[in-house]
Amino acid sequence: FSDKAVWTNKEKSFILTEMICQACNHCRDVDLLKDKHRALKDGCPVWLCAQCCVNYDTEEIERRLIDALNRKLMSYNLQDLQCDRCKEIKQDNIMQYCHCAGKYSCLIKPSEIQSLIHTFNNVADNYSMVLLKEYTDTLINNV
Repeated sequence: FSDKAVWTNKEKSFILTEMICQACNHCRDVDLLKDKHRALKDGCPVWLCAQCCVNYDTEEIERRLIDALNRKLMSYNLQDLQCDRCKEIKQDNIMQYCHCAGKYSCLIKPSEIQSLIHTFNNVADNYSMVLLKEYTDTLINNV
């Protein structure tokens, strides 16, 4: 009955929403690391449409992942601060502590961003996405 006895999946994944097949216009969400509709094309792994088995454009997926990562980084940089005690959002830029004497902390934790970067790096490794791999490697080395 301990927490150690419960199986938890340590491998993080990312679900890319609303992928549209160019052949049949079937729309579905693709779990990038755990999707069962995958195959090898010219020695490189690709994702397949669940309806017609045509592969999705890997370059389009790579562009969408870079865009998603940029949006997440932007939201991290522009996020609000929240009081740890009363959960109020910080209203001004001057006060170091909340009126209840609580400390402010970020709404999006740095560990979430690091986890997302490592997940995208793993996807880039597995699916030969050169631009995404270079981008995530730069972020891992500089963050």
